[in-house]
Amino acid sequence: MQYMRKVLSVLAALVCSTTLFAEVVKIGDLWYDLDTSNKTAEVVSNFGTVDDWEYADYSGLTNVIIPATVEYESEVYKVTYINNYAFDGCSKLTSISIGSNITGIGKSVSEGCSALTSVVWNAKHCADMDYTETPYFYGGEHNNNKRPQISS
Repeated sequence: MQYMRKVLSVLAALVCSTTLFAEVVKIGDLWYDLDTSNKTAEVVSNFGTVDDWEYADYSGLTNVIIPATVEYESEVYKVTYINNYAFDGCSKLTSISIGSNITGIGKSVSEGCSALTSVVWNAKHCADMDYTETPYFYGGEHNNNKRPQISS
């Protein structure tokens, strides 16, 4: 019985510690998954679950600026990742500006963004990007075969 209590205590501590280090919040127009232990933030996917009752919805956005950092409760977080399908289906989106701290971009982040004409690339060290699954910055059938202008 004593052993079982220790095991349950350890499991409870692990569950609590993992939930204490992450928080999903809305800052400006975007939702971010904050890693409070590493002080990093990831852009949450369009229609990704924010909590039990709410979903991120970027469908009305026309212009997205992903900053290098965000501030939440007096803490600064580096925005380092854009999740898979982040702006999927955002047919009104015309421009995306990618912050300088982005180190990774998930697949199909702008799939279905048929109005996308401009991507401003400020990322300095973006090594984690699936080029086979993220051609939508470069045009393709899901973007009416239009190629947005990419600048830095």
